[in-house]
Amino acid sequence: MKTILVFDRYRNMLKAFDRFLSQENYRVLTTDTLNEAFDIIPVVRVDLMIIDPGDNSEELILKTGKIIKEKNLTLPILLTTTYIDTLTEKVAKELGAADIILKPFDPKSMKMVIRELINKNNLN
Repeated sequence: MKTILVFDRYRNMLKAFDRFLSQENYRVLTTDTLNEAFDIIPVVRVDLMIIDPGDNSEELILKTGKIIKEKNLTLPILLTTTYIDTLTEKVAKELGAADIILKPFDPKSMKMVIRELINKNNLN
């Protein structure tokens, strides 16, 4: 069973992701703190991380990218956000975000992107 780690500031979004992804037979781990997310990764094999960077998107993306590089992780990251500008998108891609999906998202599209990212990561 593939494991997906979800970081979002809002508990209701974490519950929605848990329900949505569990129905697709993924093991879902959720957290509302980025530090906790990076405490989980060395202990549990995570196949995909979903992050909503929120209002501090560029700062959070930079912090996430730095931690991933320091820990030498090859973990695909999917950003979900309600708004993204060109600069933030560029920074996200440079730091390893595999894809970005705008909220509200289409569940079918989200499922497809998740499957593609997990399959691509398993080939590497």
